[in-house]
Amino acid sequence: MGKKILYLLASLAFSLNLFAIELFGVQINANVSNLSLEGSEIENSKGEIYISLDEKTVPIPNTYFNQYIIEFNENGNVYSIIGENSQTSLNPVQCLKVQKEILDVFSNKYKSEYNLNIHQSAISTRSKVVWDIALSNKIISQNLIFSIHCDYSFNNRRIYVHLLELQNPAIQNVDSTTNQEIEEFKEKVDTSGI
Repeated sequence: MGKKILYLLASLAFSLNLFAIELFGVQINANVSNLSLEGSEIENSKGEIYISLDEKTVPIPNTYFNQYIIEFNENGNVYSIIGENSQTSLNPVQCLKVQKEILDVFSNKYKSEYNLNIHQSAISTRSKVVWDIALSNKIISQNLIFSIHCDYSFNNRRIYVHLLELQNPAIQNVDSTTNQEIEEFKEKVDTSGI
Protein backbone atom coordinates (compact mmCIF):
# COMPACT_ATOMS: atom_id res chain seq x y z
CA MET A 1 0.00 0.00 0.00
CA GLY A 2 2.84 2.39 0.90
CA LYS A 3 4.56 1.74 -2.46
CA LYS A 4 1.35 2.58 -4.33
CA ILE A 5 1.07 5.90 -2.51
CA LEU A 6 4.72 6.75 -3.25
CA TYR A 7 4.20 5.77 -6.90
CA LEU A 8 1.07 7.94 -7.07
CA LEU A 9 2.88 10.92 -5.53
CA ALA A 10 5.85 10.49 -7.87
CA SER A 11 3.52 10.27 -10.88
CA LEU A 12 1.67 13.40 -9.77
CA ALA A 13 4.91 15.32 -9.26
CA PHE A 14 6.16 14.19 -12.68
CA SER A 15 2.91 15.14 -14.44
CA LEU A 16 2.83 18.59 -12.80
CA ASN A 17 6.44 19.11 -13.85
CA LEU A 18 5.42 18.33 -17.45
CA PHE A 19 3.29 21.47 -17.33
CA ALA A 20 6.10 23.63 -15.95
CA ILE A 21 6.61 26.49 -18.35
CA GLU A 22 9.81 28.46 -18.41
CA LEU A 23 11.68 31.21 -20.13
CA PHE A 24 15.46 31.69 -19.89
CA GLY A 25 15.64 28.77 -17.45
CA VAL A 26 13.24 30.37 -14.95
CA GLN A 27 9.96 28.56 -14.33
CA ILE A 28 6.62 30.26 -13.79
CA ASN A 29 5.46 29.54 -10.19
CA ALA A 30 8.97 28.52 -9.10
CA ASN A 31 10.11 30.06 -5.88
CA VAL A 32 12.61 32.85 -6.43
CA SER A 33 14.74 31.44 -3.60
CA ASN A 34 15.58 28.51 -5.93
CA LEU A 35 17.39 30.87 -8.32
CA SER A 36 21.08 31.64 -8.02
CA LEU A 37 20.97 35.40 -7.61
CA GLU A 38 24.59 36.36 -7.04
CA GLY A 39 24.97 40.12 -7.25
CA SER A 40 21.24 40.70 -7.78
CA GLU A 41 19.10 42.77 -5.48
CA ILE A 42 15.38 42.45 -4.85
CA GLU A 43 13.60 45.66 -5.79
CA ASN A 44 10.13 46.84 -4.85
CA SER A 45 8.43 49.54 -6.90
CA LYS A 46 4.71 50.42 -6.89
CA GLY A 47 3.78 47.08 -5.34
CA GLU A 48 5.84 45.07 -7.83
CA ILE A 49 8.61 42.90 -6.40
CA TYR A 50 11.27 41.97 -8.93
CA ILE A 51 14.88 41.13 -9.63
CA SER A 52 16.87 42.50 -12.57
CA LEU A 53 19.36 40.07 -14.05
CA ASP A 54 21.87 40.30 -16.87
CA GLU A 55 23.32 37.69 -19.22
CA LYS A 56 25.79 36.58 -16.52
CA THR A 57 23.19 35.93 -13.81
CA VAL A 58 20.14 34.58 -15.70
CA PRO A 59 20.16 30.73 -15.78
CA ILE A 60 19.95 30.44 -19.61
CA PRO A 61 20.93 33.67 -21.38
CA ASN A 62 19.87 34.46 -24.95
CA THR A 63 22.11 36.41 -27.33
CA TYR A 64 19.27 38.72 -28.38
CA PHE A 65 18.51 39.94 -24.84
CA ASN A 66 20.77 41.70 -22.36
CA GLN A 67 18.40 42.46 -19.48
CA TYR A 68 16.06 40.08 -17.67
CA ILE A 69 13.41 40.92 -15.10
CA ILE A 70 11.83 38.29 -12.86
CA GLU A 71 8.69 39.45 -11.04
CA PHE A 72 7.31 37.49 -8.11
CA ASN A 73 4.65 37.79 -5.43
CA GLU A 74 5.22 38.28 -1.69
CA ASN A 75 5.46 34.48 -1.26
CA GLY A 76 8.37 34.44 -3.70
CA ASN A 77 6.51 32.67 -6.55
CA VAL A 78 7.51 33.84 -10.03
CA TYR A 79 4.60 35.11 -12.15
CA SER A 80 6.37 37.18 -14.82
CA ILE A 81 9.59 36.72 -16.83
CA ILE A 82 10.84 39.46 -19.14
CA GLY A 83 13.79 39.60 -21.51
CA GLU A 84 14.68 42.74 -23.39
CA ASN A 85 17.33 44.55 -25.34
CA SER A 86 16.60 48.26 -25.58
CA GLN A 87 19.47 48.94 -27.97
CA THR A 88 19.44 45.99 -30.33
CA SER A 89 21.62 46.14 -33.42
CA LEU A 90 19.16 44.04 -35.43
CA ASN A 91 17.80 45.67 -38.55
CA PRO A 92 14.02 45.40 -39.13
CA VAL A 93 14.23 42.29 -41.33
CA GLN A 94 16.52 40.50 -38.86
CA CYS A 95 14.31 41.49 -35.94
CA LEU A 96 11.20 40.06 -37.64
CA LYS A 97 13.04 36.82 -38.50
CA VAL A 98 14.23 36.44 -34.90
CA GLN A 99 10.70 37.19 -33.67
CA LYS A 100 9.20 34.51 -35.94
CA GLU A 101 11.79 31.92 -34.92
CA ILE A 102 11.24 32.58 -31.20
CA LEU A 103 7.46 32.34 -31.72
CA ASP A 104 7.82 29.03 -33.59
CA VAL A 105 10.17 27.46 -31.05
CA PHE A 106 8.09 28.57 -28.06
CA SER A 107 4.78 27.39 -29.54
CA ASN A 108 6.25 24.04 -30.65
CA LYS A 109 7.71 23.49 -27.19
CA TYR A 110 4.37 23.88 -25.38
CA LYS A 111 1.72 22.92 -27.96
CA SER A 112 1.22 19.41 -26.54
CA GLU A 113 0.55 20.61 -22.96
CA TYR A 114 -1.31 23.86 -23.62
CA ASN A 115 -4.04 25.14 -25.89
CA LEU A 116 -2.41 27.93 -27.90
CA ASN A 117 -4.00 30.96 -29.52
CA ILE A 118 -1.41 32.83 -31.61
CA HIS A 119 -2.32 36.27 -32.90
CA GLN A 120 -0.81 39.60 -33.83
CA SER A 121 -1.48 42.11 -31.10
CA ALA A 122 -3.64 45.17 -31.60
CA ILE A 123 -0.76 47.36 -30.39
CA SER A 124 1.28 46.57 -33.51
CA THR A 125 2.13 49.57 -35.70
CA ARG A 126 4.15 50.16 -38.87
CA SER A 127 7.39 50.23 -36.87
CA LYS A 128 6.48 47.81 -34.11
CA VAL A 129 5.24 44.26 -34.53
CA VAL A 130 3.85 42.43 -31.49
CA TRP A 131 2.77 38.78 -31.45
CA ASP A 132 0.99 37.16 -28.53
CA ILE A 133 0.43 33.53 -27.65
CA ALA A 134 -2.35 32.87 -25.16
CA LEU A 135 -1.70 29.56 -23.38
CA SER A 136 -4.33 27.74 -21.38
CA ASN A 137 -4.29 24.43 -19.57
CA LYS A 138 -7.53 23.27 -17.98
CA ILE A 139 -5.88 20.34 -16.17
CA ILE A 140 -3.85 22.61 -13.92
CA SER A 141 -6.06 25.72 -14.30
CA GLN A 142 -3.30 27.88 -15.70
CA ASN A 143 -3.58 30.75 -18.20
CA LEU A 144 -0.54 32.56 -19.49
CA ILE A 145 0.36 35.05 -22.16
CA PHE A 146 3.64 35.01 -24.08
CA SER A 147 4.34 38.21 -25.96
CA ILE A 148 7.21 39.19 -28.22
CA HIS A 149 7.76 42.75 -29.44
CA CYS A 150 9.97 43.81 -32.30
CA ASP A 151 10.30 47.59 -32.33
CA TYR A 152 12.35 48.87 -35.22
CA SER A 153 11.52 52.55 -35.26
CA PHE A 154 14.39 54.84 -36.23
CA ASN A 155 15.38 55.95 -32.73
CA ASN A 156 14.09 53.05 -30.64
CA ARG A 157 15.34 49.68 -31.85
CA ARG A 158 14.44 47.05 -29.29
CA ILE A 159 13.34 43.47 -28.90
CA TYR A 160 11.26 42.41 -25.91
CA VAL A 161 9.74 39.13 -24.73
CA HIS A 162 7.35 38.62 -21.80
CA LEU A 163 5.83 35.50 -20.21
CA LEU A 164 3.07 36.28 -17.73
CA GLU A 165 0.79 34.12 -15.60
CA LEU A 166 -2.63 35.75 -15.62
CA GLN A 167 -4.13 34.30 -12.40
CA ASN A 168 -1.50 35.68 -10.06
CA PRO A 169 -2.99 37.97 -7.38
CA ALA A 170 0.01 40.28 -7.67
CA ILE A 171 -1.17 41.29 -11.14
CA GLN A 172 -4.60 42.29 -9.85
CA ASN A 173 -2.95 44.50 -7.22
CA VAL A 174 -0.84 46.21 -9.89
CA ASP A 175 -3.87 46.67 -12.14
CA SER A 176 -5.89 48.29 -9.35
CA THR A 177 -3.01 50.63 -8.56
CA THR A 178 -2.71 51.51 -12.23
CA ASN A 179 -6.45 52.15 -12.55
CA GLN A 180 -6.33 54.38 -9.48
CA GLU A 181 -3.40 56.33 -10.95
CA ILE A 182 -5.29 56.72 -14.24
CA GLU A 183 -8.36 58.08 -12.43
CA GLU A 184 -6.20 60.53 -10.45
CA PHE A 185 -4.53 61.65 -13.69
CA LYS A 186 -7.90 62.13 -15.40
CA GLU A 187 -8.99 64.38 -12.54
CA LYS A 188 -5.91 66.58 -13.08
CA VAL A 189 -6.32 66.93 -16.86
CA ASP A 190 -8.22 70.03 -17.94
CA THR A 191 -10.82 68.90 -20.48
CA SER A 192 -13.00 71.99 -20.37
CA GLY A 193 -14.08 73.19 -23.77
CA ILE A 194 -13.33 69.90 -25.44
